[in-house]
Amino acid sequence: TYSLPKAGYVSLKVYNALGQEVSTLINGIKDAGIHKIDFNAAGLNSGIYFYKLESDNATQVKKMTLLK
Repeated sequence: TYSLPKAGYVSLKVYNALGQEVSTLINGIKDAGIHKIDFNAAGLNSGIYFYKLESDNATQVKKMTLLK
């Protein structure tokens, strides 16, 4: 989940350990409020991935581990 204080542009992308983009989950304008994202990892192998959430006023990169 993520929260936006005001409506604006949001991008959420997933990258593999080599820095290659493997999925774009969001790329567009979103309303203010709390949002939930479902991530379908069916085409990905187990391993370490990173996700980058960008908005008009912030950027966050976090690590995640995918186990199948």
